[in-house]
Amino acid sequence: MKVAVKNGSAKKRQLAYLIDRVELLNNRKQIYGTQLSFKNNGKAYVENLVDSIDLNLRRKKMELDPIEDYLKIVDSSNNIINNK
Repeated sequence: MKVAVKNGSAKKRQLAYLIDRVELLNNRKQIYGTQLSFKNNGKAYVENLVDSIDLNLRRKKMELDPIEDYLKIVDSSNNIINNK
């Protein structure tokens, strides 16, 4: 996938999602905060994150929205799906 990103046939954001998914599947913490969990009230949150200090900087390098915007988008979509 890294080669695909380098040659332009895949996007950095796709690589970020893959990296986080693999990290979690291997019982490690995610780097970019792409994998979310949901509270009982339906609100999304990031779980098992390496650290949140430079999260938005890491996300920006991978062409991802800031985490606050990402969570708002997911929550908004979740509300529409659940008719809230």
